[in-house]
Amino acid sequence: MLILAQLALEAFHSCIRTFPYAESGMTENAAKFSVSAAFAASSSLEELGGIVYKTTFLAACELLLPGESVALPEPDIQDLSILGLLLEKQYMGLECHNRKPNMVPVLMKLISNAAEAYARGQMPVRRTRVLIQALRLSYYLGPNVIAELGTVEDLVKQIDDASNVS
Repeated sequence: MLILAQLALEAFHSCIRTFPYAESGMTENAAKFSVSAAFAASSSLEELGGIVYKTTFLAACELLLPGESVALPEPDIQDLSILGLLLEKQYMGLECHNRKPNMVPVLMKLISNAAEAYARGQMPVRRTRVLIQALRLSYYLGPNVIAELGTVEDLVKQIDDASNVS
């Protein structure tokens, strides 16, 4: 059974890696829409969203892989805005499982990778939204869960700095 799950995970990763992002309008959607709206813009993007969810759930909840193995690998997705959206979609799929002890490191890895992708892609609004998600997670689970991103005060300062950019 484990081998079948691993093969399914590889197949899902292959689907995500080879998806025609440019032809689907995902690049334009990433610049204009929220995560949910970007994945709802067409039937192919809705299907992609379903595959991302299945991939994430399989890796995190069934195979119990660590965050590094659950987060989609950057070399597969060159466009940082698309990578950020995919990582946020992964986070959204697992957010309801945040009380499970093995989920916290996975969720933080997804948030951390999305924040980094948005920072490198110079997308301060999207990065701020991800940092706010991290703060929300720390509110429910304690400030130690966001240690990879910094302290609560650090995140609040980063969010405040982003909002003061003119």
